[in-house]
Amino acid sequence: MSVARMNLVGIIGPMNKLEELSKSIGMSGVFHPVDVRKIYKNTENFVRVSTSDPYREVFNIFDNCAKKVKKTFYSVETTGFVPDIYQLKIYVRNFEDKINKFYEKIEKLTLELKNCKEKLADLSHFTSLETSFNQVFSCKYVGAIFGKIPRETYEASSELFGDGLLIKTFSCDNTYFYVLVFFTNNTTEVALIYLNKVNFKTINMPMYGGTVKEEIDKTLEQIEKIKKEIDLCKEKTDKFWSDQQKYLAKIFAELGAMKDYQRAKTLAARYKDKFILAGWVPQNCIPRFTERIKKIKGLRFSVETGDEIIEFGPPVKLENKKFFKPFEFFVTTYGLPVYGETDPTVFVALTYLFLFGIMFADVGQGVVISLAGFTFWWLKKSSLAGILAICGISSAFFGFVFGSVFGFEELLNPLYMKLFGLPGRPIELMEPHTTMIAIYSAIGLGSLLLIVAMVFNVYSLVKKNETTRALFSPNGVCGLIFYCSIIFYVINRFVLKSFSTGTWFLILFLLLPIILMFMGDFLAKILETRKVTRTNWGEYLMDNFFKIFEVILEYFANTVSFVRIAVFMFVHVGMMMVVFTLAKLSGSMYVPVIVIGNIFVTCFEVLLVGIQVMRLEFCELFGRFFKGGGEPFNPVGR
Repeated sequence: MSVARMNLVGIIGPMNKLEELSKSIGMSGVFHPVDVRKIYKNTENFVRVSTSDPYREVFNIFDNCAKKVKKTFYSVETTGFVPDIYQLKIYVRNFEDKINKFYEKIEKLTLELKNCKEKLADLSHFTSLETSFNQVFSCKYVGAIFGKIPRETYEASSELFGDGLLIKTFSCDNTYFYVLVFFTNNTTEVALIYLNKVNFKTINMPMYGGTVKEEIDKTLEQIEKIKKEIDLCKEKTDKFWSDQQKYLAKIFAELGAMKDYQRAKTLAARYKDKFILAGWVPQNCIPRFTERIKKIKGLRFSVETGDEIIEFGPPVKLENKKFFKPFEFFVTTYGLPVYGETDPTVFVALTYLFLFGIMFADVGQGVVISLAGFTFWWLKKSSLAGILAICGISSAFFGFVFGSVFGFEELLNPLYMKLFGLPGRPIELMEPHTTMIAIYSAIGLGSLLLIVAMVFNVYSLVKKNETTRALFSPNGVCGLIFYCSIIFYVINRFVLKSFSTGTWFLILFLLLPIILMFMGDFLAKILETRKVTRTNWGEYLMDNFFKIFEVILEYFANTVSFVRIAVFMFVHVGMMMVVFTLAKLSGSMYVPVIVIGNIFVTCFEVLLVGIQVMRLEFCELFGRFFKGGGEPFNPVGR
């Protein structure tokens, strides 16, 4: 359970060295800057360093150009090379002008293409019109308008139109009727009023042109021409980008790094011609980091351990072995541990694997899950994929214990007979006597895990010097004694029936812990302040009574919650029994039903069991000793 030890590094030097320093610590990738005015005293005369980033404008131009032409910069390692800012600005302006010309031309052509397609769609509704547009619009005494009328008002149009108006309907769809309206010149105003009443929408047609078929052919030719122009313009853009890409990627990577390096400068403080900068560095990186600083002349620095100044809230960097690394996903979802708090990653990993394997025990399905997880991990480096890969191994192991391979319960019997001399699989889950044993075992396992979680809580609180909470809290020593005593009493009274517990047991191990938890806040104040403080006893007693009552109910509910372990063991067996029953009823489709059933059960149970185990972790287990709220380690340059 490893959280990296942090050291606070304070650096003082002349202002003309700040730029060089910020670049050096950025390239180190291990410096988490903090506001020095919140760390050091007597900084009233210090002011925040006013920094202007000369590279930000250039970086933003490159970024906007890439978005315009929908390109990306391939990733390259930073080397520390940054060209002269004056030359870079000249280059980036020329680059931007070129990109803008390509972009504007493509946008213009795209708009023309859109208009042509809309025109084509409009023309397609009037293909039965054999008269040319020249003839339609050249009438001396009659005007004409192409348009569309909503279906709901079209049927009433005959009542709304007056004398001198004529509608010619050409086609319709689910929404509109497409029409040509004729009207005499002296009824133009009246026609417009009537058309508004029926929600008529005008469709613009060419005033001078041939027939609809001829216009459609022209439009199709124009569309093909525009598409070729767009493709040619894109080819030129791609070639230009490809020619510049190597240099662009190098510059863009350096600019991005330089932009991030400025973060350290903005948190520095200045007094006259001096600056002071502070930040957290992992303890194992201190030698390498200080060697970098020593190379810059005129700087002085100091190093303090995070444990000595923990009140300033050092950032948290989790350091777990590769096997446990994916399970940091669950911890960080709940929250990072505060510096000095116990990292629950290993505990979560081991308990999650154990519980997942028991609840989803199948050799074949476990191997499939593991292979799928490793494949996605290799492709995407996803934490969830890593968790799935390891959980699949656990499922396969417990599947071997329970004797299930893709739901076939007898397949491993010869192996058990040869290796262990057993007549069959070790555990028959669906036997009546095994059912109750599984339920009791699940509750017993849950109780053991709760006890372990409370022990971790005591350890974590003692580690943070919160002794009173470690003693009197429901998850502290008193709570641990009370819960263990309840478990001991139940086992002794109902399972072992060995001897009866006396009054001394009830007083020392049940009543006394309850009283100490009840009076915990009051006792903590006495131990911390060494004096008795006035208290509103009526309110205090009533409030704490309900708190203790809630704690006792929580112990019971958390313990019973682990029954779900046994339930999901039975669910898996039950679902596979359904699959095999359906396969037998399907006759010749036996094999396909088995395959499809296994796929469904695997996918469904991975999701269901994964969520249920995560719920046990969050609600019953590591939430007992883990509060979260830590600040993540976010170094400059990473």
